[in-house]
Amino acid sequence: MILAAVWVIMLLMSDLRMVNAQLRQVVADKDELLVAQQTLIATQRKRLKTQDALIEGQVRQLASQDELVRLQDEQIATRAELIRRLDDEMAELRHRPCTISPPILAAPPAHAG
Repeated sequence: MILAAVWVIMLLMSDLRMVNAQLRQVVADKDELLVAQQTLIATQRKRLKTQDALIEGQVRQLASQDELVRLQDEQIATRAELIRRLDDEMAELRHRPCTISPPILAAPPAHAG
């Protein structure tokens, strides 16, 4: 009976050691997982910072393009006004009577000879 009790105690001790080893492995695996997650988070933060910088650059580029479009719009409006004025002047010239007399052509010089 004592031998059986000792055997049961040894069996329990063996099981406890095995459970303890498994728990240590679980903790070690969990620590590895945490390190991997922290590395992933750090990588994602770097990626997000890079994306933020890219977005800021795109915002600046869009602002520059917006300014270019605004200037081109002003240029188009200026040209349109110039064309309108030229059209008005042409219409006015068409309705004016011609006051310019044709040039008088001089007789060609006689050949000496």
